Amino acid sequence: MEKAGRWGAVEALLSEMEQKLATHADAIVDITAAVASIPVGRDGKDGINGKDGADGRDGVDGKDGINGKDGADGRDGVDGKDGINGKDGADGRDALELDILDTIDPQKSYPRGTVAAYRGGLIKATRRTGPIGDSLSAAGWRVILRGVAQTEVVPSDDLRTLGIRLTHTDGEVVEQTLRSPSLLYRGVFREGDQYDGGDAVTFGGSLWVALRATTTKPGDGSPDWRLAVKKGRDGRDAK
Repeated sequence: MEKAGRWGAVEALLSEMEQKLATHADAIVDITAAVASIPVGRDGKDGINGKDGADGRDGVDGKDGINGKDGADGRDGVDGKDGINGKDGADGRDALELDILDTIDPQKSYPRGTVAAYRGGLIKATRRTGPIGDSLSAAGWRVILRGVAQTEVVPSDDLRTLGIRLTHTDGEVVEQTLRSPSLLYRGVFREGDQYDGGDAVTFGGSLWVALRATTTKPGDGSPDWRLAVKKGRDGRDAK
């Protein structure tokens, strides 16, 4: 069939369909009007609830909520059983095992814990030490055994009193005075002089010893003097 013939057949078919639709147009209008005239119905009663559906999958975790207030303290629990005893520790060092330096250089530095002999005693470093000046503690040393660094004996002018000066490890100086009760001959008694106990003098040809400090004259009943050697008698003239 040629192209012109095909288009002619199509046009004939379309014309036939238009005629058929035209015959039903009035019926479509009537149906539409009838539907519009039907009154709207009221809502019916609610139906019975349906059965619960199956559980859905877990949702994503929500954000953490605000911390709640602290609760009241609970009651004390029952004491637990005693644990097993621990192993014995290593033996500590014996005090006699301490390393003690025989001497130190006062101008050098020594580490904390150093123990050394110093000026007749023992000292220990409480920190890293510095040069020793007037004070051991200022240099970082502590005296753990106080000894005597120096002893001086100072005689007095009266030849009976001795002064003893002790200088200790920490630098403290202690002075003591010792008085000897020995007899000292002071020559011929001179009135007005001071005599101490133990002084011996010649008076009236006899030897007298002072019992205590005094300015009185021997004899004359004075309790401050005692006769030691009485004057001898004069010998006979030679023939």
